[in-house]
Amino acid sequence: MGNSLESKSLSLTTHRRLSDVLIELNLLTEEQVEESIQKAALKRVRMSDFLLQEGLITPPDLAKALAKQYDTEFLDLDQTQINPEAAKLIPEALIRNFSLLPIELKKNTLVIGTHDPIQLLKLENMKSQLPQQIEIKVCTKVQLDEVINRLFKNDHAVDRIVRHLSKKQSPQKASATQLSPAGASQKDNTPSIEGLVNKFLERALSDRASDIHIDPSEEKVRVRVRIDGILHELYTYPPDLHPSVSSRIKVLSNLDISERRQPQDGGFRHQKGSTLVEVRVSTLPTAFG
Repeated sequence: MGNSLESKSLSLTTHRRLSDVLIELNLLTEEQVEESIQKAALKRVRMSDFLLQEGLITPPDLAKALAKQYDTEFLDLDQTQINPEAAKLIPEALIRNFSLLPIELKKNTLVIGTHDPIQLLKLENMKSQLPQQIEIKVCTKVQLDEVINRLFKNDHAVDRIVRHLSKKQSPQKASATQLSPAGASQKDNTPSIEGLVNKFLERALSDRASDIHIDPSEEKVRVRVRIDGILHELYTYPPDLHPSVSSRIKVLSNLDISERRQPQDGGFRHQKGSTLVEVRVSTLPTAFG
């Protein structure tokens, strides 16, 4: 099968070492390779990461070497037309977590760009979602991140809301008495706790997630979604916002906002456009919220 992935049997193989390819392309000498292997092992990092950190090769050099190693093409995303419809074929959480990007759909083949082909070995769960064969091309991480952030702007909206609330709003000011009742809505561009919770819900819907987990810890609160049984982290936000987020969800779910020591169960409906979903809510007290 070479460098391609197929929906019924996801695999990615090569019989060449990256170090050999770097020497073949005259990017490094044998002495530099041996020395880099040893130093990378001491630092417990991948050799490719070590080479980039030390400036021994450039990101485009690495991408071209990986493309040659896996017998595929190097893709300059600055010169590539991205098909937004193709990008929607894979959930955003998987795109971000595995650093890949669906670029175009050619008949029954989905072209995917990645800066790290070995990551695709982890995508066994994709085979049940994609009827297409997959063709892999290699690009640089910088270009990949830029395109992903441009295509999926929801993260920027969440960051903006979190920054605004962190600066302007304390948990006391965002008390439950100031939160809108269940069913009320605000504009998505309003920097509010309600807008933040709505973004979590809409992102989970767009990623076809089955669950949202909001897990507070001492230093941050993680928002994760479950897709095909696997949890993927979407966002983090400061712990001082969590009482307001928790209160907002409790208000929506008709739960007791003053009860923090006992588990509670409830639910609400969320509508985005023509999509209406029933959301089941369970709260569980933890050490940090």
